[in-house]
Amino acid sequence: CINTDLTISHCKIWKNSAGSGGGIRCVSSEVLLESNLIALNSASCGGGAYCDSNVIIVNCVFSKNNACDGSGLWYCNGRPIIINCTFANNRPALGSAIIFTSGGGVGVHDGIVLNSIFWNNGPEESDIEIVLEFSDIIPIRHSNINLRRCYGYSYDTTTYNWLWDLICEDPLFADTLFMDYHLQRFSPCIDAGIDFYSGFSAPLADIECNPRPWGAGWDMGAYEYIDTTAIGESPATLPGDFSISAYPNPFNSTVSISFICHSRENGNPEIEIFDIAGRMVAEIRQERSLSGAETTFAKNSLRLRSGSDLREVVWTPAPTLPSGVYLARVFVGDMSRTVKIIYLR
Repeated sequence: CINTDLTISHCKIWKNSAGSGGGIRCVSSEVLLESNLIALNSASCGGGAYCDSNVIIVNCVFSKNNACDGSGLWYCNGRPIIINCTFANNRPALGSAIIFTSGGGVGVHDGIVLNSIFWNNGPEESDIEIVLEFSDIIPIRHSNINLRRCYGYSYDTTTYNWLWDLICEDPLFADTLFMDYHLQRFSPCIDAGIDFYSGFSAPLADIECNPRPWGAGWDMGAYEYIDTTAIGESPATLPGDFSISAYPNPFNSTVSISFICHSRENGNPEIEIFDIAGRMVAEIRQERSLSGAETTFAKNSLRLRSGSDLREVVWTPAPTLPSGVYLARVFVGDMSRTVKIIYLR
């Protein structure tokens, strides 16, 4: 993009190559990169992205990109705002995660790196992850990074305040081989971020639209840790006699939760909607009287539609319910299935 205002959101940008900016190249523009996977791209500089602009980068993952300079991100001449991003497993380079440089222009200035994770960008301790070259200092706050792998920063935090509240621990990603950078339960990055710093605010949702914060505070990286073990989430679709799905998802007014259960003799359906904290916010159930008539009991805007094998629950959230992640659980007899639904008001 050149000389434009642009938003790139919820995209997978990978397996591209170019002279500069293998995945994305932004010049003289105002750009928002939000909730993107930028991976497996290559270039001479800026394997994942080349930014010669004012760019806000939020909830993005840069992984397995390759370049001579700035494998993840090459940034020059603008104001970089990088919040809740994950830079992991980018190839060794001068700035295997990020290089901030002047590029012969006004240089990089007035930016921030906040709530982000830098891990294993180059396998050796000598591989430099972040390079600050001919540039104003870009503060790094509340992030997981090895300071010994940063070039151009002073480590004297008693005199300089651009490196604060940092940790350097294994973030305990779910599966780096398959670029699954969800945090595991005991990750040190959980609740280690901050909501606001010096005019910069952390996002209210993560790369998957899960709400932030879920626990005691904002997590570092692109993924907020969501513990659903108290409720138990099932895959959206399962083969066999019982399957469940939701559409549209995410939704902003009404969602249809459809399920197929061939084993009707096991009982009538019961449907419950929980918020992410485990509180039930809506329910519907059917009861059969002695005469054989069915009566439907509904609470909080749930409606049941029945067909031959396919049944559908239509949920319109109450006006008081906030945006966020909800879990819909369907019971039929002794069987149950759960699907995650995302409500965006």
